[in-house]
Parts: sequence; C-alpha cells; structure tokens
Amino acid sequence: MSTDVVAKLWGFCHTLRHDGVSNADYLEQITYLLFLKMADEREIELPSYKTLDPKTPYVVVCDTGRRSSAAAFLLNERGFDAYCLRGGMLANKLGPD
Repeated sequence: MSTDVVAKLWGFCHTLRHDGVSNADYLEQITYLLFLKMADEREIELPSYKTLDPKTPYVVVCDTGRRSSAAAFLLNERGFDAYCLRGGMLANKLGPD
C-alpha cells in the first residue's frame, strides 16, 4: 500500500515539475498533499467530497492551478473523474481584471 502511495505521489510531482513549477511551489504542493494524506489516515474531518456525485466529471480551479491540481489528484484517488484547469484562472484570464 505505501509503495502505491509513494509511486502516485512521485507521479504527481513529475507532473508539477514538467508544468514548470518552481522548487518553492513544488515544496508547497508536497507539504499540502502530505497534510491531506495525514488528515485522511487519522480520520480528521476536513471539508467533505462525499456529497459529490461520483458519476459527474469535475474541473477543479484555483488562481494558479497549483492547489487545484492537488485537489484533482486527491479526487482521482477516490475514484472521481476530476481535472485541473492548467494555469488556473490567471493563465486563462478568468479572474478579475
């Protein structure tokens, strides 16, 4: 089990690196993922994904695409069909002017 988690985590890390994420941003995402993984393992109550319909595809969006890529990764881990908008709202000119 732990080798599967490590392999998936490294796969996600390689995706971030190939998307041009800096070392500081890379470290931020790893820290965030580890925090969420620990919360999940210790059954700490976080905002729930359980109200989402598993048959519906989801696009997760944030301002830069970094946090939403972590969220999409975690949703995919739970069997959802989730995608991240590459570059977030800023790169796609979806934010305020």
